[in-house]
Amino acid sequence: MVAAVGDPYTTLTSAQQSELTAAQLRGSFEGVGLELDRGDGQLRVISPLAGSPSERAQIRSGDVIVAVDGVDIAQLSLDDVSGRIRGPRGTSVSLGLVRDGNPLTVVVVRDTIKVESVRSRLLPGDTPLAYVRINIFSELTSQQLREQLAPLLTQGSKAVVLDLRGNPGGYLTAAVDVTSDFLKDGVVLYQDRGGTDAARQAYHTSGSPQAADLPVAVLVDRGSASAAEIVAAALRDNQRAVLIGEKTFGKGTVQEVHKLSDDSQLRVTVAQWLTPTGHAIQGEGLLPDVEVPAAEGRDAPLDAAVQYLLHGSAHG
Repeated sequence: MVAAVGDPYTTLTSAQQSELTAAQLRGSFEGVGLELDRGDGQLRVISPLAGSPSERAQIRSGDVIVAVDGVDIAQLSLDDVSGRIRGPRGTSVSLGLVRDGNPLTVVVVRDTIKVESVRSRLLPGDTPLAYVRINIFSELTSQQLREQLAPLLTQGSKAVVLDLRGNPGGYLTAAVDVTSDFLKDGVVLYQDRGGTDAARQAYHTSGSPQAADLPVAVLVDRGSASAAEIVAAALRDNQRAVLIGEKTFGKGTVQEVHKLSDDSQLRVTVAQWLTPTGHAIQGEGLLPDVEVPAAEGRDAPLDAAVQYLLHGSAHG
């Protein structure tokens, strides 16, 4: 029945998979730490979670999974594949991948993954610049951002680098709250259910921003998806930030979640997200204002963001 809808994001997830997703957003679970997407018929990696076994195994955004422990997964559901990949810490799983058209096999040792939603620091240099990386939009993201950003501002930060690379998304409420820390007043996004303009619902900023007047550079890449794309688009469309890096993933549909009697969940696509200027994210992604591919041996996008914030221009 679900497959007959013809929408890859309308799915039925088992109780076990639903709990795993909830645990990930709470901040701790056992597995390999992969965010997956089957939007184009292929099982594609959105992003390995920061600090996860998958990141250590050098799995990349855009990799296509074709086999798990030697089993072809073409005819398996996303729930079945996830069940084969996850498992207790200390055990291993072999993933058959296709990267840029080339097949390869990666063995990943599962572990307990502590998801740090927010990490921050002052960047080195004569001018204080705050660096804030958000790895996922979890229940604690907004609180952690406020707690970590405040001391950086007290230390005299003149601007903020907001790093959303490899961020697969999470809670919409967290995305709205994060945007609200950098924007005094404005539309964060629209939820579009199709048809007339009356079917378009606006989500506005909430609360008191901490850094509404500081310049912001947002780092994005093809692993930036969903809630990460919402924040990036909201800050750019409201003239609060420039986007630096690579084109984002393009996940912008809205799913209503129905919990069934056996604790499984039916997720039904009911709408899509639009940016404040009315552009669809789904299937399109966001093009950066300054395109800077990742480079081996140095963080070129971060270097470009610093140059932009200090001098008003960036060079990849």
